[in-house]
Amino acid sequence: MDPELEDKKTVEWHKDDEKLDLENVEQIERGVDCRPPGEDREYDECTIGRIHKHDNHSLTVLNSTEEDVGEYKCVVHTGVEEPIHLYYSYYD
Repeated sequence: MDPELEDKKTVEWHKDDEKLDLENVEQIERGVDCRPPGEDREYDECTIGRIHKHDNHSLTVLNSTEEDVGEYKCVVHTGVEEPIHLYYSYYD
């Protein structure tokens, strides 16, 4: 892909038409396996956002609650054409 176009690409996630703030989601502990024996690591290396956005822009909802039920939408702006909208319904 043209690097100039890659710079224009944005991916946003919305829940029930409200943009998700994935920079400020609740952090949860990944588990004790993230700290190898004998190594001191910062606590944030052992935590992950409860709603985690992967490198490929997909989402994982961990420890889901009733509040997570709803309509999710991924909006991809390519910088070339109209945004692409992908929808997903998440129900218990």
